[in-house]
Amino acid sequence: MRNRKPRPLSSVVDQLAEVDEHPHPAELAGACLMPKPTVTLYAKRLEAAGYLKRELDRADLRRHRLTLTADGRKAMTRGMAMLATAFGEPLDRLNAAERQALHRLLERLASTIPNGTMVSLHANAGTARKKMPVT
Repeated sequence: MRNRKPRPLSSVVDQLAEVDEHPHPAELAGACLMPKPTVTLYAKRLEAAGYLKRELDRADLRRHRLTLTADGRKAMTRGMAMLATAFGEPLDRLNAAERQALHRLLERLASTIPNGTMVSLHANAGTARKKMPVT
């Protein structure tokens, strides 16, 4: 068996949090700014863990529809709480105007990332560099 790298908690929690609003894997990939094959892999693993149900969409039998299970909803809630704890303190140091500015900048940055492209920020260079899509 291959050694699997642990997935960042934020990417798994993000995917779980978006399922209700984006129940189809292709839509979920766009919402999470992740390549479609990565979302498919995550969905299969989350299904195997009992956090997601993957079923054929009755309205379009060519597509799968994802739904959170009760365990998936609990895991998402726990993960969101962990992320809030991890990021809450640093964000609490910002005033309301700074938090709004950060939110606008992050949304602007996210809107410039093509779906399926991972971006790596390099502190030394101070610029973003494109990497190959993750499959």
